Amino acid sequence: MNLESLAQKTLPYLLFLYALSLLVSMAGMEIFSWTSAALVLLVANYQIIKHRQTIGEIFLLADYALFALVLIIILGAIFTAPPSPPADSTLTIIGTARWVLLFYLIRLGLYWSFHDNAQYVFNFLLTVAGFVAIYAIVQHFTGIDLIRHNDQAVQFLGNRDDGSAIYRSAGFFSGPMRYGNSYGLLLFFPIAALITIKHKSKLFTNIMLFSAVCIGLSLVTTMVRGVWLGVIAGVLVMSLYVGRRKGIAILVILIGTLLIIGLGVQSVRHRIEVAAKNFSFDDSRVKIWRANLEMFKDHPVIGVGNNQNEVIIGEYYTKLNITDGQIGHAHNTYLQFLSGTGALGFLCYMFFIIYFLVISHRLLQMIPERNEWHRALILGAIGAQVFLHVGGLTEPSFKHAEVKHMFLFLLAIVATIYCKYRNEHMLLIRRPANEGPGRHGI
Repeated sequence: MNLESLAQKTLPYLLFLYALSLLVSMAGMEIFSWTSAALVLLVANYQIIKHRQTIGEIFLLADYALFALVLIIILGAIFTAPPSPPADSTLTIIGTARWVLLFYLIRLGLYWSFHDNAQYVFNFLLTVAGFVAIYAIVQHFTGIDLIRHNDQAVQFLGNRDDGSAIYRSAGFFSGPMRYGNSYGLLLFFPIAALITIKHKSKLFTNIMLFSAVCIGLSLVTTMVRGVWLGVIAGVLVMSLYVGRRKGIAILVILIGTLLIIGLGVQSVRHRIEVAAKNFSFDDSRVKIWRANLEMFKDHPVIGVGNNQNEVIIGEYYTKLNITDGQIGHAHNTYLQFLSGTGALGFLCYMFFIIYFLVISHRLLQMIPERNEWHRALILGAIGAQVFLHVGGLTEPSFKHAEVKHMFLFLLAIVATIYCKYRNEHMLLIRRPANEGPGRHGI
């Protein structure tokens, strides 16, 4: 067995380990993602030479925007980033764009490894996610962190009326926002499976219910309001795709759940009340947004350097006569790109995310109803994308490595399904007016 053949047989197992690490370990994500990427390069050599396949089979229009974004980040690192410490070095700033290369290679690996048996792997991963969510819920009441102990991952929030402590769940990650935004992406897949897949076993139904309920409750215990808003938005959009009867049922369940949790859970009610009472134009987030907008005005084309807005924000507080502003990221995904990469980088990112929303929408229209597994994946991906983009209004969730890995892996699945239908079945882009959904898509 030659090296390329061994790599081809090993690649699916490494991709599985990467998917598993998305649930529990940032270190595992880095190790298994780049190991998988290296194997993809070996397999690519084997596929191109032996089977005359080309990597162009997975090329998408969005890739032009991503490659342009890389170029903009490089130009920003060279010409506009702060020239001295505490700014990052030019190579470090350029390195922040490495996710584009990883995204392309993981997509290529999934394209060669993905098949319908992957649904059993997905069921296993959702089961693991359910148990991790239970651990996160326990953290809310106990503050226990088996990994980091006193390193502030599980944050103390306050006390209930009875004196018991309230903690913000973080799972195995380094903070509640990273856990909430990462696992929030997962929530929509068991929900989509329950809605979409008609022919399912009792075991499958129980797994999906277990995963959805546990993950959903753990998102509540993160106390991250942006995550809550993202979940509501994602579920609302999903309800538009499932027909009037199911859509109404989803909305009733959503409203009922919100009322029960919002009115019945003291810590959640208090968190909402604090947000309503304390928001003003002097709010810390608003000050951060003002500073980042000022950076964009000064560097409108390619920005101040990717993530360098966090380095120079103090200078802009001085410029704006803000004396108590917080140092850090933009607390908004779109402002993070706008100040860091300018209008050009922002437009590239927007094209990238809108493109995947569009092809997800088209796939859900085109995939035949008999392909329930693929339809469930795409419906879940639509909810997950809406969740991240809405949550990005108050937190730069795409910036967090754990969230970025999870999001890009899910988009890689969407791209894989899209390319397989496009390349193998000549997926149509538009449906004739006289035909219903999924009747002619292949």
